[in-house]
Amino acid sequence: MTYRKPTVYIPPYNYCDRWCDGCAVDKARCLLYQTEMDERLHREIDGLGQPSPEEMVGRIVESSLGALRATA
Repeated sequence: MTYRKPTVYIPPYNYCDRWCDGCAVDKARCLLYQTEMDERLHREIDGLGQPSPEEMVGRIVESSLGALRATA
């Protein structure tokens, strides 16, 4: 069997530390990066600024629960 790189990386990944700037995965294929950048751009447009640490943790928990539901 030949290994093929995924065409889309769907979070969560067992190696993902959510430090997208230093990640070697192609950003155009990473759904986590795309989602976070989309939210960041919308916050900029709406004038909300950077998310608070509580918002960031809530988003991480929410995405992890969604992934658990998808695998169950």
